[in-house]
Amino acid sequence: MKTGLIISLVAFYAVRVVAQLEWDQEFIRLKAHPLQEKMQIEFNYRNVGDQPVKIVRMDSSCGCLVPQKGPRTVAPGESGSITAEFMLRGRSGKQKKHILVTTDRNAQVPYRLDIEVDIPGSYLPSVKRVIWERAETYESRTVRLTNHYHEPINLIEVLPSIGTLRTELKTVKPGFEYDLTITPEPGVKNLRAFIRLKPEPLSEMQKPRDFKVYVFVR
Repeated sequence: MKTGLIISLVAFYAVRVVAQLEWDQEFIRLKAHPLQEKMQIEFNYRNVGDQPVKIVRMDSSCGCLVPQKGPRTVAPGESGSITAEFMLRGRSGKQKKHILVTTDRNAQVPYRLDIEVDIPGSYLPSVKRVIWERAETYESRTVRLTNHYHEPINLIEVLPSIGTLRTELKTVKPGFEYDLTITPEPGVKNLRAFIRLKPEPLSEMQKPRDFKVYVFVR
């Protein structure tokens, strides 16, 4: 009886040895730039067994993390990588996500690849929403925008989402502090809008993240 049990255990572990993927890292920690809209993440693997391994499925814990799709077969001794694109827009702080990789050899217990991305904040407005009540006059209001990142980020363009808002951007401290003045046109009511602030792109970023200030006229 004991002999049969030992043989079964040996056979089980032998299967795990002859057909499996070995990962350089199963946990990756990265830090993004505040202007990044997306980043590429790569996990490298190698088939350390003596049988082919077919990757049949990859699932992520968030729609913001998109792994490269499509089945692939990894020959014995072959190396490869899995890449995923992490969409950063609208996110800040520490983001913890994972990818589950299922093969034809581990359908019940997929490989789990963990990712932690730190997205630092940058520009924060002195108020989150600029609000005019109906009883008030339509006087101009100014919002101070302060960059809390350690490197300068220049704001170069202001784009209201609607034409009934007049805006002016003044530099207080280049790359770190700006005053945004907002004036609604007289008679405007029941308005919900936003003002998009576009930063100067870094050399390696074709399309950097922008910032928004929300406006309400009731």
